[in-house]
Amino acid sequence: MEQKLKASEAKYRGFFKTSRDPVFVTFKEGRLIDFNDVMPEFFGYQTREELLKIRIPEHYENPDDWEKFTRTIEQHGFVKEFPVNLRNKDGSIINTLITSVLIKDNDGARIGYQGTIRDITERKRAEDQIKASLKEKEVMLREIHHRVKNNLQVISSILNMQARAIKDENMRVILLESKNRINSMALIHSQLYESENLSEINMKRFVDKLLLRSLHSYPVPDTKITPIVHGDECPLLISIAVPVGLVVNELLTNAFKHAFANRKEGKIEVSLCASEKGVVSLTVSDDGVGLPEGFDINATKTLGLHMVKILVEDQLDGKLTVIQDMGTTFKVEFAVARE
Repeated sequence: MEQKLKASEAKYRGFFKTSRDPVFVTFKEGRLIDFNDVMPEFFGYQTREELLKIRIPEHYENPDDWEKFTRTIEQHGFVKEFPVNLRNKDGSIINTLITSVLIKDNDGARIGYQGTIRDITERKRAEDQIKASLKEKEVMLREIHHRVKNNLQVISSILNMQARAIKDENMRVILLESKNRINSMALIHSQLYESENLSEINMKRFVDKLLLRSLHSYPVPDTKITPIVHGDECPLLISIAVPVGLVVNELLTNAFKHAFANRKEGKIEVSLCASEKGVVSLTVSDDGVGLPEGFDINATKTLGLHMVKILVEDQLDGKLTVIQDMGTTFKVEFAVARE
């Protein structure tokens, strides 16, 4: 059988001599039959005779990998870039990729394996260094988001204290609205700090939390408000999420303050979804009393709605539409770059 195996490999002799990677031929149990001159040095042996005495599985760091290797090659007839950690004679670990094919004799019986071993130790070390560096940067970025959130909360607390000390109701409302705008930005950084993904915000989760906060910040006496959120997760980059968050905050504030005067109950709905073409659609609607007659979003003097218009058109490069039908609906559409 050994002679048949060697004969079948004669045509690969040139490849054996010229390959810079170890090339091997083994029986099915892993005993070496033939190999190129690179192989002994690769495993740390001085002579071919020493290497012929070993079985390849003895140099597998994890014995289960040999079983997986043989199972795969027996099933498919080959393996390509099979990842294996091999142990050198001195015990050091070599990260490798093995590409191998099943060898059969003239009768079709499976008698061994032939393949090459690619040393990727340096590449693996470089990859590990990159991963460690990315992990370090991730920790730093997470800490930055945490500190930004804390700093914004400090500003929010200062505005809240100032609002409590002011007797002028109009000025107090202005300070509280400014506080809530800051809180909406802090909520984004808080969510990034808690998230596994530090580059994108799950906007549905953000809207859920913001809607509940608005419900608490702007209670409507004797009115039961039902908050509803529709849509998918709609992940957005922080550069987009911050202005979108401010837009949602302003529209919710406007609805809670003005939509339900003299109403026993009301409903506020927020819908957020993205199309396959990368167009995000945001709607904030209520079933309240509606906007004043003759309202024009382009001529509004209200700071909140004027801010919404600027954020949508200038920062999001989007379109703002106001629909008045059984209440009020603000619809925002903007495009985001797809990966």
